[in-house]
Amino acid sequence: MNGDAIQPLKTPKLMDQVNAVLRASHYSLRTETACLGWIRQFILYHKKRHPMEMGEEEINDFLKHLAVQKNVSSSTQNQALCAIVYLYKHVLNKEIGGLKLIWAEIPQCLKRIGMAIRFSLEADFRGSEKRTETQASS
Repeated sequence: MNGDAIQPLKTPKLMDQVNAVLRASHYSLRTETACLGWIRQFILYHKKRHPMEMGEEEINDFLKHLAVQKNVSSSTQNQALCAIVYLYKHVLNKEIGGLKLIWAEIPQCLKRIGMAIRFSLEADFRGSEKRTETQASS
């Protein structure tokens, strides 16, 4: 045969696979970028180990690293967790056996502030309702 021999197909690199699955899911470009970034950080944090070799312990270790060393907010930590879960569930098709997901908690003070704002908005709404009823009856 001449140089036209059929060469075996190469399996795409992991990040290319992730990108393809995200594109097929019709996520926005910003979401793709964020997801790829978190997956890349997860892999680099574990010294470029392939995610198929890792599991629950490594995921929780990375999330603790984000919270303690990087001091990221709870919403940022949850975004990283979602990206990693997406990788395992939709790209690698691997169940993360017995994963006790450690969702970051919203600090109690922010919960209280949120509740205060909500009650304030509800009071404003009720006040405007009463003013409207009074005006309607006049």
